[in-house]
Amino acid sequence: IMLEIPIFDAMHTKHHKLDLSDKKILYYLLKNSRISFTEIAKKVHLSKESVQYRYHKFLEKGIVLRSYATINYEKLGYQKYHILLVVDDEKKNLVKKFVSTLDTHPSVLRVIRYNDHWDFEIVVLAQNVLDFDALVYSILGQFEDIILKKDTEVVIEVQENNAFPEVRQLKLGGKVSNKNSTKKKLGEVKLDQLDLSILEILSGNARLSSYKISEKIPLSHDAISRRIKKMLASGIIKGFTCLLNYSDLDYQGYVFCFNSSNMKQSDEKKFISYYKQSPYVFSIKKMVGAWDIRNYVVVKHINDLHSLVLDFKSKFSSVVQNYQTWVIYKEYVFNPFPKVLLEE
Repeated sequence: IMLEIPIFDAMHTKHHKLDLSDKKILYYLLKNSRISFTEIAKKVHLSKESVQYRYHKFLEKGIVLRSYATINYEKLGYQKYHILLVVDDEKKNLVKKFVSTLDTHPSVLRVIRYNDHWDFEIVVLAQNVLDFDALVYSILGQFEDIILKKDTEVVIEVQENNAFPEVRQLKLGGKVSNKNSTKKKLGEVKLDQLDLSILEILSGNARLSSYKISEKIPLSHDAISRRIKKMLASGIIKGFTCLLNYSDLDYQGYVFCFNSSNMKQSDEKKFISYYKQSPYVFSIKKMVGAWDIRNYVVVKHINDLHSLVLDFKSKFSSVVQNYQTWVIYKEYVFNPFPKVLLEE
């Protein structure tokens, strides 16, 4: 879905400041965006009405762009692939049409514009390598005239943390409950079209109650609640979180990629531990392609990025072969539930 307000926008100049209560509310919403205002109020020592008011202000100001369900695509038979492109920016109209086409493509998850080694990163869902190969041709076929360079990658593993330094550094205690969760863990679960429709709705607005969802789907709210619990227990839904406007919070996005000459499993565990402790890293992807590991980071100052890279190189000097940093110029498209998932 084309973002009216980009998650990242290097040209953004208007910034909103958050007070401590705002940050605490965002902390809990990022951990579980379906958490009730009543529960947040108890944790942050505010009234329910105050929490509700602040949340609606987040939406009104464009600080929180949406709440959504995070999906385990592999359990639905899909894997993430990346297409990296350098394009001919002199053909502005064709580039604009290209982005618009990506926005409506049923397999596209996100589209990021860089101001560096690559111009575009397109993340798509495909069932296998052959499916992905056909997908690349279907996406790029009509835009061959603007494509100057191309590379492809497959995502092996992702570690996500949808937060930002000021929130991560709060380190608030206590678990965030989920009224839809269940202690019973399920194995493989076959979803029907109603399940997928619920998943699509939750990917657009995770805060919708089962009562509201029942107005859109021919099921009772109890049946919808049971299906959500089933998808959580099976791991199809990994959780619920919020999409933030990082630029509005005065953060710039970067990607730090590196290749490893001989990373062992023990090194990988140390690396993941390092990531969990760093307030700046919000996503890590283990890849097969040009780069082994890709870190997505947010910082307010370039000095923070410089310190992060230096510290990383110092701690992992024995395994880092080479690296690059890319500047995220703008994120055009974010669609956590591509239409391909609805196909029989």
